[in-house]
This record gives sequence, structure tokens and C-alpha cells, in this order.
Amino acid sequence: MNKIIISQITKELKISEKQVISVLNLLEEGNTVPFIARYRKEATGSLDEDQIRVVEKEYTYQAGLAKRKEEVIRLIDERGMLTPDLEKDINAAIKLQQVEDIYLPFKEKRKTKATEAIKNG
Repeated sequence: MNKIIISQITKELKISEKQVISVLNLLEEGNTVPFIARYRKEATGSLDEDQIRVVEKEYTYQAGLAKRKEEVIRLIDERGMLTPDLEKDINAAIKLQQVEDIYLPFKEKRKTKATEAIKNG
């Protein structure tokens, strides 16, 4: 579990870090949201179903965002176009769409037979 993401969720939802960690642990164990809300209230601090779903959704989104940031930085770096400012902008992005917008000019274009022929002369 990513501590940075957990601290972001606690700030956004105004719940304790212990509650977020326990919800994520219960979800990892395969428990369903209704089960957690009804039968694991002592572990979650009496969070309701909606709050548990928000924690799950937010953690999944933030984890995916962090993974995509790493991937975009790696792809741009492989092309030798990564600058410190660009890396800072990618890491500062808070939405997946922002990361994709930054990556768009560096994205490899689709290879067609025509582009391959032009490349080969």
C-alpha cells in the first residue's frame, strides 16, 4: 500500500489513516463492501458503504495514476527527451488526463505501411 496515496485519501475524506488502511486490507482479503460496512464496523470505525466505496475508488484511481506516471516518464526517458521540468510536470499532475496531455506530443505515432515506406525512402 502506498503511504502517500493513503495520506491523500485521509485528507480528502477527513477520516483517519487507520480507517483507510483497515478498509483497504479488508478489501484485499476479498471482503465485499456491504459485508465490511455491516460486520466490520469495529475495524473501519463505523464507515458506511458510500465512504468505503469512495476509499476503494480513490485508492484504485490514485494507484493507477502513479503507475501511469512512472510508465510515461520511462517511455519519454527511453526516447531521450525527458527534462527535469517535464518530469516535475508529470509528477505534479493530479488527474490521469493531465498526464496523458503531457505525454501526447511524445507518443509514438501509429506505424502504417505508408509511414514505413516514407521512412525507407
